[in-house]
Amino acid sequence: MRLLLAILLFTSFLSLPQAHAWRAHTTTFVNDSVATAAVYNHWGRVVSCSGSAFGVTIDGKTFSAWASRMIILPGTHAYVQVYSPYYRPFLSAYAQIDCFFL
Repeated sequence: MRLLLAILLFTSFLSLPQAHAWRAHTTTFVNDSVATAAVYNHWGRVVSCSGSAFGVTIDGKTFSAWASRMIILPGTHAYVQVYSPYYRPFLSAYAQIDCFFL
């Protein structure tokens, strides 16, 4: 009986949406004052994504932006943008965004 209860409890935890999360592939774009990270939903299901985007300026400073629970419909993009003052242009950008199915 305990084994059956343990198996049932274990499988119920595996069915949680957060248990099936993955690191999303992001595409980053940089211009002088805006660093943008884009996430594309190529799955046939709605996904929810959370994470951070970072922009590194020409003098080495890092700016960041956080996005939480972005709902992305199939075939669409979601964007996270980081802004800097005009006198500190961005040199590069990267992002760490995790997604899971709804």
